[in-house]
Amino acid sequence: MAIGERIKKVRQAKSLTQQKLADIIGIKQNSIALLESGKRNPSDQTLLSICREFHVNEAWLRTGEGEMFLPEAESLLLEDASLDEFDRSLLQSYIKAPKELRAYIRKMVLDAAEKARRTAPDASAGFTTEEMAAYEKVKAAIEQETFDAETAALHAELDRQREAEKRAAPASSAGSSDTASLIGRKGSA
Repeated sequence: MAIGERIKKVRQAKSLTQQKLADIIGIKQNSIALLESGKRNPSDQTLLSICREFHVNEAWLRTGEGEMFLPEAESLLLEDASLDEFDRSLLQSYIKAPKELRAYIRKMVLDAAEKARRTAPDASAGFTTEEMAAYEKVKAAIEQETFDAETAALHAELDRQREAEKRAAPASSAGSSDTASLIGRKGSA
């Protein structure tokens, strides 16, 4: 399904006319018609407006992957009035990132917070005891997750090496017996 067809699908799912969709996202009705027919490609701003206004999953709108609409909790988070466009974009990117990248980002943020806490004695002054406890809990979980991932990677590498040694062992013993039989033939000739 092309991107224009996905735009049309969103419009129909929300029971909107092309004119109403155009009014909501701030473009002309004929632009919607051109987008839906595939005669024009949507701008990033148009796509972001559709996603923001209708809680559409940006990955789905761009590629067709995933669900059409964002889960309710994610939608509510992104509607927070205290967030500016950068905050929303940052949160959406984080939410859509693969699990490994999110873990890496969390680790970077927590490491930076830990460094700030160590270098400024009153760095935790603005946080409640519960917030600091949550910080410590998340930090410990990430450290455990990192340890588990490193352990799993080490085990996988050891298994790979063991399998390579097993494959090499029969070949080298077969090669040495072939050499012995070849030497035996030379001696008897």
